[in-house]
Amino acid sequence: MNSDTAHRKSLSNHDLIMLDTDTEDEVWKRHKEGYKTLVDDYRNLTKQKLAITTLEAKLKKNCTTLKKDISSYKKPEKQDCIRAIGLFCDETIHKLPSQDNGFLLWIVIGHINVIFDDFDVKMRYKKAYERFKLFSNGVSITLILMTWFLHIPQIILYSMLVYYYFSLTIREHILIKNGSKIKFWWLLHHYLTIIITLLLLTWPPGECYTQSHDVLMFASLMTSVIQLVQFFYQRKTIDRNIMMGKDKFLRTTDEGIRSKMFSDLIYIVPLLIFLYIVQAYTSFRLFYNWYYGICTEYQVPILASLFIFLCLGNCRTLIQILKAKASLAKGKPKMS
Repeated sequence: MNSDTAHRKSLSNHDLIMLDTDTEDEVWKRHKEGYKTLVDDYRNLTKQKLAITTLEAKLKKNCTTLKKDISSYKKPEKQDCIRAIGLFCDETIHKLPSQDNGFLLWIVIGHINVIFDDFDVKMRYKKAYERFKLFSNGVSITLILMTWFLHIPQIILYSMLVYYYFSLTIREHILIKNGSKIKFWWLLHHYLTIIITLLLLTWPPGECYTQSHDVLMFASLMTSVIQLVQFFYQRKTIDRNIMMGKDKFLRTTDEGIRSKMFSDLIYIVPLLIFLYIVQAYTSFRLFYNWYYGICTEYQVPILASLFIFLCLGNCRTLIQILKAKASLAKGKPKMS
């Protein structure tokens, strides 16, 4: 009886082993089928990407050819249509992936497509850009005060400013590729500011720097404070204009004012004028020290030239905006 029980138990174990083997084979078969499905999906995706790339190249070529062909028509009645076609072609080409990222993006990230297909991604990137500006301005004000009054090493402040303006410029180029309208002057302004901060970073300590220290700290502090004030009021005005349909969703803040914002930021104009006077005075002091032999470092005349160039460029931009606002005011109908 005991042998019969042992025999049945042995058979039962054998059946369980066979059942486990069958189950394992079925699972393995499903894994193989899943792998085959993955391979087929990948091949289909590759074919579709190739087809899309080919279609994009064809579309870009056709847009360029069409713009060139219609530009030869000079009849006045066709100009509106020609402008509409040209605008559509420009917008279409702009939305297509591009490997031409400009010099700065090329040396930093190479030939990589930085155009975001999803509008929500573009908006998140723009908001991250605005948060970066806000946070960095707060940090720079703190470091300027600590450098000025607590005498922490200046290398900390200037290294942070180099990082800030370099990162800001890269982000602005990416935003431009995704539809943001940022004036060339502000890009140039940031390029020049990168050079200024690099020169300040490499300026050796000595009597010359000590004499210029307070002027440079005051100019840096005023720049950061006014940029912070402008940021809050521009952000408020841009959001209101977007809700009213008067501005684009990808509009960003900058270091200037626009005619659309003038009515809200009219009290910013005196601050901007004061900042430009500070820049001019900083340039004059540096040039004076270099001309009369007080400073012999090569950084001094270059900094003096850059500060006065920024001052003149900022003044020119401000005057253009004031003229544009005056023209808009003249064109508006008077209220009865």
